[in-house]
Amino acid sequence: MEKNRVTLKGNLGSKPEYFEKENGTSYTRLNIAINNYKKNDDGSYETTSTDWFNVTCFGKPSNLAARASILEVGDLIRIQGRLTTSKYEKNSIEINAINIIATEVEKIEPLRDHKISKAVNHLSKAIDIGMETEANV
Repeated sequence: MEKNRVTLKGNLGSKPEYFEKENGTSYTRLNIAINNYKKNDDGSYETTSTDWFNVTCFGKPSNLAARASILEVGDLIRIQGRLTTSKYEKNSIEINAINIIATEVEKIEPLRDHKISKAVNHLSKAIDIGMETEANV
């Protein structure tokens, strides 16, 4: 059982950066933006803040780095991976960072508009009721 596993769903915030080292290792760096929302009194949603995550995709499995490098800014993606920590110095200040090493990256389709989704659910229920009525006749 994996204890260090994380799944994130968000939008690609910048163009992926693809790198190949001299030893043949390839990797891609991604920045993922995840918006946090609150529900207003009128039922609408408002973005309250955005969290940014740095993700690194290495060349395997199935050349994950190359597949991640063709994503486009704004794509809705799901990342699965593990958390790692690192330390570095910037302007004489030690900074602790949490990084994500991806094991899976997939582009996903956004959910339908809430009103459309509601209409589809009502239509499905109406069709089900109609089929039940015909079966009982």
